Amino acid sequence: RMPALFRQLLDFARPRTLSKVPVNIASMAARACGLVATIARKANVTVTPPAPQDAVVEADEGQLHQVLTNLVVNAIQASRDGGTVDIITRVVEQAAPPYVGAQAPQWLAIEVRDTGIGMDDQTRARIFEPFFTTKPVGEGTGLGLSVTWGIVREHGGWIDVQSQPGKGSTFTVYLPK
Repeated sequence: RMPALFRQLLDFARPRTLSKVPVNIASMAARACGLVATIARKANVTVTPPAPQDAVVEADEGQLHQVLTNLVVNAIQASRDGGTVDIITRVVEQAAPPYVGAQAPQWLAIEVRDTGIGMDDQTRARIFEPFFTTKPVGEGTGLGLSVTWGIVREHGGWIDVQSQPGKGSTFTVYLPK
């Protein structure tokens, strides 16, 4: 566990250099689902990748894969036995929050929806803080969502979170189209 923790700390602290290429998000999400299939099977959670489509953005493929993997693993861990995690992609026209600074006319929205335990407002307000975790001691470092937030921001996007206790969560990543 120590090498994994040190790798997460370095990922969090080290400035990342983006190597942007055209990335098909539906294909990447399908690969992420394959990567976490064993975790989902053990948790008895069904993970559904997005329908194949031409959802392409300019992004650092490795870093964006990490974003999707982090969000899907968290969704699986938050889900109950027999739960579901769905990944949906769509193009939206929407104003970005003021802190984003980018004013792209269109955004690619990547939703990761789960039927898990959900979060209350106090938890939701803190989830992107470094070292904040709701997992038991030894099961989480509290860096996954902080790193995810940083990667999305470096790509000129943002993350929106909708959640209610007992009703699951939806994490939506917005990237400039």
